Amino acid sequence: MRFLRTAVWFILALSILANIFIWKRYTSGRTILSVNGQSITKKEMDDYLEQQFSPEYKAVRVGRILTDQEAQKQNVVPTDKEVEDAFAELKEREWQFAQTLQLRPWLVQERKDEIKQKIEQDRLMTKDIPVTDEEINEEYRGMQSNGSPNAWIYDTPNLAHTELAIVKVDGRISDVQQLLEKSDPPIKPKVIVQQYPQEVQFLGDNEIFTFVQPVGSNVLATIFSMPVGSVKVLDAPSDIQIPGVRKIVVRMMSIQPGHKADLNDPKLKDKIRIAVAKKRSKPWTEFFAPIFDHATFESENAGDREVIERILFPDRADTRK
Repeated sequence: MRFLRTAVWFILALSILANIFIWKRYTSGRTILSVNGQSITKKEMDDYLEQQFSPEYKAVRVGRILTDQEAQKQNVVPTDKEVEDAFAELKEREWQFAQTLQLRPWLVQERKDEIKQKIEQDRLMTKDIPVTDEEINEEYRGMQSNGSPNAWIYDTPNLAHTELAIVKVDGRISDVQQLLEKSDPPIKPKVIVQQYPQEVQFLGDNEIFTFVQPVGSNVLATIFSMPVGSVKVLDAPSDIQIPGVRKIVVRMMSIQPGHKADLNDPKLKDKIRIAVAKKRSKPWTEFFAPIFDHATFESENAGDREVIERILFPDRADTRK
């Protein structure tokens, strides 16, 4: 009886292993695309991706893992909300960034990981550099008085949320304007794009384009003077680089007033502290080098550590020639 039970378990184990083997063979050999009857298999794609991008991918992952491990030790890991807020702000204020993510949604997590790593790097590099309140005040006053285009970076700017249509054919400008002027009910951008798929494009995050105006300035005065719900045809701003596009059609959705920086706000104060401390900090690669050097690596490829080191520290590769 015991022999029979053992035999049953042995046969069951063999069956499971056989099914795993067949499943792996099927999934790797299955066709993911066919062109004129010629197949491209998943294995071919995976092999190509591994050969082309494996070293860079491993280097990126090692950099992020070691940075995050050190950030955890130093208790400077950003919260999920901090990462999400930074990501949302970037999408809102950088239309090219928002457009890229709409076209390539699989990049969303990658961009969030990049933001988290950048926050961790900044905090690690500056954690032990003392910065006085007077230095923080000087940094803010200096940015306000030096005429720099970044003079407003510590202030909360005015934001105008709009539906902004890029019209690639001049003859369609009035048509798009009339559609956007309809208010009962409003015509959604997606409906307009469906009507003119080759001629009209809406920019921004989910078809909402945000104009940014520094507090106290007259930049983009024409935009920020528009009443909510109004529609205007305007010259395309210089930062909207679309070949052949000279005019844009804008419907104002809402305006969010900004305000000058409150230096008593702990989050803003820490942002300025980091900016001041980074001016005195050593470069990230110099800070990161001992973390990498003391890391323990285990890999199926004996040469992985050396390859990753050359990618993360190109200066070291130069000195070893």
